[in-house]
Amino acid sequence: MKNNTVRALTDLQREQWAVDGYLHLETALSADEVDFFCDQIDRIRLVPGYEPASRDLQLGHYAWVEHADPDPQAFMDRRNLLPYHQAFIDLIDRPGIFDLVTEIMGPYIQFSMSQAIVRAAGDGFPGYTHTDGGEGQRRIRVTETSWPLAVKAMYLLTDVTEPDSGAFTVFPGSHMRPYPESEERRPHPHAPGAVQLLGQAGDCFLFPHALWHGPAPNHSNTARKTLLYNYCQMFIRAYDFGAPPEDVMDRCTPRQRRLLGDLGHDFRPGRDHAPMKQDTTIVTSGRDPAANHGVVNAPVYHASTITFPTVAALEEAGRLRFDPGMTYYGRYGTPTTFGFEESVAALEGGYRTVATGSGKAAIVAALSAFLKAGDHLLMVDTTYGPTRAFCDKFLTRYGVETTYYDPLVGAGIAALIRPETKVVFTESPGSQTFEVQDVPAIAAAAHDADCVV
Repeated sequence: MKNNTVRALTDLQREQWAVDGYLHLETALSADEVDFFCDQIDRIRLVPGYEPASRDLQLGHYAWVEHADPDPQAFMDRRNLLPYHQAFIDLIDRPGIFDLVTEIMGPYIQFSMSQAIVRAAGDGFPGYTHTDGGEGQRRIRVTETSWPLAVKAMYLLTDVTEPDSGAFTVFPGSHMRPYPESEERRPHPHAPGAVQLLGQAGDCFLFPHALWHGPAPNHSNTARKTLLYNYCQMFIRAYDFGAPPEDVMDRCTPRQRRLLGDLGHDFRPGRDHAPMKQDTTIVTSGRDPAANHGVVNAPVYHASTITFPTVAALEEAGRLRFDPGMTYYGRYGTPTTFGFEESVAALEGGYRTVATGSGKAAIVAALSAFLKAGDHLLMVDTTYGPTRAFCDKFLTRYGVETTYYDPLVGAGIAALIRPETKVVFTESPGSQTFEVQDVPAIAAAAHDADCVV
C-alpha cells in the first residue's frame, strides 16, 4: 500500500458504513502484491489443506484434502491460509486496513478466519446470498452506532469490471434487517436491491457479518480470485481453529499473536477474554524466561557475528533476517533488542517496532523507505536540526526536493501538496520552539492525497 501509516475513517466512510453497511477501499494491495498472492493461490491448490467437505459431513464443514483441482482456473475454496506463507500472517493486521477494522470494531477483537476462493468462469454456478456465522448468528444484529460482532475484509485479486463476472453481491442497508428465511423470499444475486460490487485487483471491501452478501455467477472468461479475512469480537469462537499451530505463532509479531488468541497466559475459567491491563503488559512483554534459563529479563547480548550449524541454516536465516526474533547478524538485532522492540509494539498496540541506534537513524530510515528521485517532501519548519541537514545536504543529492512548511498550517497543508509529494513529516511539539501541530488535520489532508505521514 502506498499509505503505510495509520488511517482513520472519513466522515463519508462512517456514514456509508452506518447506512449501507460496507466500504470500498481502493488499492489496498499493490500490483506486485496481487501477483504474489495469485501465485500463492495457484501453489496452494496443489498441496494439502482444508476444502469444502463431501456430503457425508455437515453443511459448511471443511475436510482435509490432499489437493484441490490442479487447474488454476478451476474452483477452489481453501481455509486457514496462515501456515502457507508469512505474507498471509502479515495480512492479518495490514496497515491501512486493520486500522479501519479496529476503528469499526473496537480494540477487543480477534482474528478468526482466512480463506482463498477461486470462482471458476462459465461453470454454471448460480451464486447465492447469505449472512456469516450460521443460523444462530444470523438472528443477531446491532445498531448502526454499535461495534459489529464480526467484520470481513475481502481483497480482490482479479479485476471485476462487469456484472456477473464473479462479482460480489451485497444488499445495502440489509445489516439492519432480518434475513428472510423462507424459500420464496430468500435473496439471491439478481433480487431487487442487490448490488454487484465492481473493482480492480488490489481493492478491498469491508462489511459486517449481518450484511446480506455472497458471490454472483461468473459468466466471464476468467476465474475470479479473492482473499477473505474475518475478525470477530473476543467472546466469539474463531472459525478456523481452536488454537493456531505453534509454528505459525512463532512467526507472529506480539500483536498478531494477541489477535490469534495469545493473551499472555493459559486458559482460565471466567473472564478469559479480558485483555491485559497496561501495567501487566509493561511487566510481561518482551520477556522469554524459558529461553534464558528462567531469567526474567533477557541478558544484554554484545554480538556481531552469529554462528550456524550448517550452510543451509545460514542461508535460511539470511532469507528470514527481517522476521521477528530472527538472529542473523548483530546489526539486524539480538534477543536484547528484540525484547525491547516487542515491548514497545505491545504497549503502543503497533504492528511492529524497529529499534535504531539514534533518533536521526530512525528518521533517515523512515524517509528513505518512502522517497526516491523525483519525489517531493513536505517537512515541518521546526524540525530537529540534523533532520534539516539530512534533507538539505543528502536528499537533494538524490533528486528529492524538500519544502519546509509552517508548523501551524493545519488543514492548509493541502495547498502545499503536489502530485509528486510522497511524504508529509510532522514534529510536535517542534524542536526548540515547541509549536504543537494539528496532526489529525494534517494527516487527513495528506491521506486524501495518498501521502505518507
